[in-house]
Parts: sequence; structure tokens; C-alpha cells
Amino acid sequence: GASALDSIYVEVNPIPEVIIQEFDTLINYGDSDTLVGPSGFSTYNWHENEEFFGSNDSIVISPEDDSEYILYAENQNGCEGSDTANVTVQFINLNLGPDTTICKGDSVYLEGPPNMVTYLWEENGAFYSIDPSIEPSPEETSEYTLMVVDQFSVVDRDTIVIDVLPIPTVDLGPPETTIILGDTFNLVGAVDAVEWEWYKDTVLFSYKQDTLDEPIITVQYKHIATNTDECKAKDSIMVN
Repeated sequence: GASALDSIYVEVNPIPEVIIQEFDTLINYGDSDTLVGPSGFSTYNWHENEEFFGSNDSIVISPEDDSEYILYAENQNGCEGSDTANVTVQFINLNLGPDTTICKGDSVYLEGPPNMVTYLWEENGAFYSIDPSIEPSPEETSEYTLMVVDQFSVVDRDTIVIDVLPIPTVDLGPPETTIILGDTFNLVGAVDAVEWEWYKDTVLFSYKQDTLDEPIITVQYKHIATNTDECKAKDSIMVN
């Protein structure tokens, strides 16, 4: 019988080695970095968390969370290789809380996150403190900004506005006065208040705005007034 023989030479090209050049595995939140692929390939396809990201030999990244970057590169022979870069995002999550309201004379405790390398507080744009926490008592509505830096040089900022409400005007005059035994002493309360309390030493004796008393011994009068914002003010006078 007849027979025939033939052969074919098949050359198998190796899978190309694809290496993403040196990069930072840690990146600060809000910062960017560049990932660079190897040179000499025909096509480049980058993916960020399995989504197509770019087709150049390098990409600029600024992830908002931990992310995986994969580069698929094809050479002149049509063979494809790949490499992966995992990038971790560092962030602080600084939060001073919502804006708040206080009465004039009160204070607010504000605290930054623990274990920061740097703390920088500003009050209305001016330097205020480098302590981890502050307790301001502003005279008027003010804005406080904290900038922190951690051990990885991550920077974060937050701002809070403290609205300061007025207090009643309470003024009983000098801290001490003298009258003649049998005289009546006139006590005049705050005109910009809606509630009044008068104390003789420690005993509450009147809720009126203005009141009279005829002390027979040395006594201390204390007046507490409350306005429509529920802010309080007080003063006292010693009558001999």
C-alpha cells in the first residue's frame, strides 16, 4: 500500500514577563501615584478593581480606598502577560462633630484623634493651640479648624463652628454695699430676660424682675436671669 509523511514545525513563544515598576504600596488619602509598566510592548490594558482604567504604558492613580491594579501587556508576537499591584490607602477620619451652639461664657471641649504626630488648631484662621484637645470659650461665634498629621505623614482637617448666644445683662453694682438698719434695699433685675430668680444667701425668695427687701442683718443677694435662648447670667451683692 501507499503511504505519505509530512511534518510541521511549531514555535511556541514564551509568555512575556510583565513587571509593574517600583511603586508605593501605601498611599495617603487624597494623594496620587504613578504606576509604570514595562517598555517595548504593543498594547497595555490597565484595570482598577476589575474595571478598565487605561491603555497607556503608565497610569496616575488616586484611590479612595484599598485597590488592586492589574496590567495586561501584549508583545509583538501577540503574547500577553500580566502583573498586579495592590495599593493600601491610609486615612485618619478626623471628625470634630456637627456645629454647635453655646451661651456666652460657656465652653466646648474639642478633641482630636489619638496618637497623632502633629496637632494644629486655628480659631477664625489664626493660630490657637498645638494640644490634642482644646476647650475654648469664645466671646462671639467662631470657627475652629484642626489639622493633624499621623506617623505616615497622612494629613487630615476638619472644621466646626461654635455659635455663641448672648446672655442676659445682670448687674447689681459693686460687690458690696452698706445701708442703714430699717432701710429698704431695691433689687433691679435684668431687663433682657424672661425669667428671674432672687436668692437671699441660699434661700430663693422671689421670681419677680425687680424686688425689695429690708434686711436686718448682713446678707448676700444673688440674681439669676434667663433669656429667650435659655441662656443664664448671674450676679451677687453683699449688703451690710
